[in-house]
Formats: sequence, C-alpha cells, structure tokens
Amino acid sequence: MEPPTADQQPTGDGAGVSVPGVTTAGSRQRGRSPVGSRSQRMHRFSGRLLAALDDATAGGVENVAVGCLSAREAAETVLELREVVARLQGLELAVLAHADARSVSAEVDGPTTVDTAAWLAHAGLTDPGAARREVRLSAAVTGTCTATGSALLAGDIDTAQAEVVVWALDRLPGWVTSDQRLLAEKTMLDEALRLDAGQLRRLGRRLLAVIDPDGAEEAEARRLQAEEDGAARSTMLSLWDDRHGTTHLFAKVPTRHGQMLRKVIEAIASPQLPDAISRTAPTAPTAPTPSGAGLESGCDVPPLPPRPVPEVLGEAFCRLLETLDPDRLPTSGGMSAQVVVTMTVETLLGGLATATMDTGAEVSPGEARRMACAAGVIPAVLGGPSEVLDVGRRRRLHSRPQRLAMAVRQSFRCAAEGCTRPTSWCDAHHLVPWSADGETSLDNGALICARHHTMAHHPDYRLERRAGHRVSISRTPRGSRLRQ
Repeated sequence: MEPPTADQQPTGDGAGVSVPGVTTAGSRQRGRSPVGSRSQRMHRFSGRLLAALDDATAGGVENVAVGCLSAREAAETVLELREVVARLQGLELAVLAHADARSVSAEVDGPTTVDTAAWLAHAGLTDPGAARREVRLSAAVTGTCTATGSALLAGDIDTAQAEVVVWALDRLPGWVTSDQRLLAEKTMLDEALRLDAGQLRRLGRRLLAVIDPDGAEEAEARRLQAEEDGAARSTMLSLWDDRHGTTHLFAKVPTRHGQMLRKVIEAIASPQLPDAISRTAPTAPTAPTPSGAGLESGCDVPPLPPRPVPEVLGEAFCRLLETLDPDRLPTSGGMSAQVVVTMTVETLLGGLATATMDTGAEVSPGEARRMACAAGVIPAVLGGPSEVLDVGRRRRLHSRPQRLAMAVRQSFRCAAEGCTRPTSWCDAHHLVPWSADGETSLDNGALICARHHTMAHHPDYRLERRAGHRVSISRTPRGSRLRQ
C-alpha cells in the first residue's frame, strides 16, 4: 500500500478504516459505529474526523507525508495542529459535560462504574486522577466559566491555560460580585493570549488585586496570616537513628525558615565554586605523590564523577552543626548545648580505641581527634578506670585576626604542599593538636583545606612542618601496609 500524499483527501463517511500494521485507531476506538448511520451532526463529525486521521496517518509515523514540507510549511502545520488539538479538547469537554448530565456511566453498555470520571478512566484508558480533573473542568467551562469554554473552542487557549483560569476564579472570595467575576475571567483570558500556563498562574495568584485593589490588600493580609498560622501549627522535626551510623531527619517548617536554612546551607556549600566541600571526593583518602605535589597535580587516577547536589548540601549541613557557637545557644541544667566526646588518653595520642559522644553514639578515633578541633565539641579525656584527666579547654578556635594573618603568610592558599585551594575554603588546624595541649596561636596554626584536614587527623597519615609556613602530609608505615 502506497502512503498517502499531502494532497489526498479523507474518505468521508468511511467507517473505522482498517489499515494494515496500524493499530492505534482500532485499539482505542473499539466498536466504532459506521459514520453513514449517524444522525446527529456532532456524532458524524467525530467519525469523519477519525476517518480523516486514519488516512493521514496510514502506515505509521515512518510514512506520514511530511518530507515534502518546507521549514515554513512545517512551522505553520505544527501551530495549526496545536490549535486543532486545543479546539478538539474544548469540544471534548463540552460533550463530556453533556455525557455526565446524561449519566453515561449508567446508560452505556459495559462494566458498571460509579460515575462519569470512573467511566472515562475505564473506557478511555485514562489515569483516574486525570479523568476526575477532566470531568471537573468540563463542568466549569460549560457552567460558571462559559467564556473560558468558548475561548477553548475557538483555539485561543489550551486546556492547561483553561485549568489555570478556572483555578484562579475558584480562588476568589465569596464576596466578589458577578460583574467582578466576569471581569476577572476576561482579564485572565486576555492575558492568556500572551502568557503560558505557568505565567498565567502567577497572575491568578494576584487576580483579586487586579479586579478589586482596595479589598485585595485586606484579603491578602488575612490569607497570609492564616497561612503562617497553619504553618506554625504544622511545624515539626523528627530524628531517627537507624543504628547503622546514620540519623534520618524529617522536618516541616514555615517557608521563611526553610529559605533561611537554604541560604545558610548554600553559602557553606558555595555552589558556584569548587569549594572545600569536594564535588568529586573519593570514598577513601589518598596520599599525595612522594614529591609532595599534592592532590591537585601529578595524579594519574581517572577523574571521578561529580557528587549529587543533595550529598554536597548534606555535608554542608553537617558543617553547619559542627561550627555552631554553643555560647549563643540556650543552656540546660547549667550546661550549654555543646557535644562532649569522651576518649581515652591513648585515643587522643593516636590510638585505635573508639570514642563516645555524650549522646551514646560511638565515634572513630580519627573522627574524634578531628572533632576536638571543631566548634561545638568538648573532648573529655579519660585515664585509668574512667578517671577524668582533662575536660577540653573552650578557647581553642583561632580568631578572625589569626586566620587573616595565617592567610597572608600562606599567600591565601592551603598550607599543604602543592595544594592551590584558597584559604577562604580552609579550616584552622593546630599543628600540635589542641587535644594534646597545643596552643591556639599563629605559631601553632595553619590553614588547610577540608580534604587535607581530614587526612591530617587520619591514622594512616602524618603531618610535618615545612619551610615557608607549609606542611606536608605523607602516608604512615601503617597506612602503606594497608594500601598494599
């Protein structure tokens, strides 16, 4: 069978044209009645339209006669077909509203369905939720929003825009007059000629201000107050420890607080730059080259894929918690909201025994030593049978002037040899660990990036001073053995 040309005409009153290899029409339009036997105009129209589509699409998509269209003709055809689709959807809604009024679910042969939406979902192979929305829209455009239905039939708007218009009109308060409602619908339809559905929805949110500026301000204030009151009542936070080293958080907070948290997290994550929170961190730290070239060069390891954004933001959230100033938080029982990590003196000096947080959670020795440098954490050191030898000194964080001085002498780069990360992304590290009585001073401090800071506290690495206020990080014999 030769494919139809662009100039072929539909077969008129043909009844359910059967085309070899094409099953779309037959499969979705089971039991189509002959067009010639149809007495009602609209009934004949739908049959003839389907017959014309059968002719135009015979042979499937590979044989649709579009190859002869120029770019200009193709563009015009696309736009015309979009208008046809919109107008047919408007026509379908009008007929669907009539079918609903005639109780189609009870009158038509087939499985018994509870209502028109259920019938449409079954007979039209439509998602039940979409079917319900379609029935509601058909009632609106043939009832309270007839101007919208007419615009849809004329092809001036599509169904997405029609849904927005109906939604916006439904949001108007009950005291709006019928004249104001007509003005509101006309305003939305006029703007729909130049706005897409998303832009039209933004107009719909402030539609009352357009038709009644005086009453809108008071109504908007009441709406916002009710929204904020509801948000406050539903605010909640749930934390669940899965006993596998992870705590799950679920929170519901007012929008303004959510936006505040988003700004803080994104600032810590610095999404515009490859900041101290690595975007491609490997699962385990690796040592720099023997020449001290650092992690930024001399590496023949293939590049790693980027980390997912939620993973980066999650690490930023953890950093936020670690850097909170406990002195600015409320006290409880005479104690500030500060985490205490309990460890033995052997762990503090590099041993392998685990540490314990005051919440009962266990911490690896390397992480415990790193946390001893962080804000919001006090290390409590035990000796012998749980004898408290020292409860960490609170004044252990380098001040801003000290950080600035270190940044200047390091030429505003990480102190690790070969690393080029800027000091604005670095942590202040105690060269002699603060947990080992190291002073919080310029002589005992260096700014190193988060990656090197993690390595500095890892038992498989050691950090050594170098000239020019630089440090080198190399693998320990233990780490070398584990790597082999």
